[in-house]
Amino acid sequence: MLEPVDNTTLQERVYRALKEAILQGDFAPGETLSSRSLASALGTSPMPVRDALVRLRAEGGVEILPNRAARIPVFSRESIEELYDVRLNLEGLATVLATERITDEQIADVEQSFLDMERASDETDVRGFLHSNRLFHFKIYQAASSHHLFPIIEALWLKGGPLLRPFAEGSRAKVRLHEGHEAHAKALQGLKARDAEMARLGIVNDLENAARWFRASDVDEAKPVVVQSK
Repeated sequence: MLEPVDNTTLQERVYRALKEAILQGDFAPGETLSSRSLASALGTSPMPVRDALVRLRAEGGVEILPNRAARIPVFSRESIEELYDVRLNLEGLATVLATERITDEQIADVEQSFLDMERASDETDVRGFLHSNRLFHFKIYQAASSHHLFPIIEALWLKGGPLLRPFAEGSRAKVRLHEGHEAHAKALQGLKARDAEMARLGIVNDLENAARWFRASDVDEAKPVVVQSK
């Protein structure tokens, strides 16, 4: 018997795979991406990879170099602090809206991503943690049912995703993952209780932790400096 076919084009699948990799921090800031290497990893020809990179350049996810290679952008500290400031406000707003509109089924789906993160954190599985982290956040923001807000947040994550890799690696990775777990637990608790402020604070605390670790990254034992939410 015939089964429904996947009408998603190869170009679209390659684009989604590369976008997902950037969003969850598979590539570090400044990392050069070779079309041929990416094509080999994805099991395709270089052409759909090049097409995907052109789309991602338009969205701010990559830069195209003179030699036609792509590179993950490197932003100044001022730009990154501004990025976190904007995210604090927009993602906090999306969480408030989500708390009012989310269904019990959606909360259960968010909780599954939380449990997946918890498992990855216990195993210090960085890639697994970052993947589940993105799903956890995006499921909440999509539950806000805002056609305008979510695309903006996703675009900001495309710029900030590469910052997650150094954040979740290194000698202090376990501490960082634990802090992320506590913030996510607060957000989930707020969703379950339909407490918008608790849920918002959980998300804001998560972003503040990331901003703090980033600002202290020059020195291993740097004193934490928290980016305050507004």
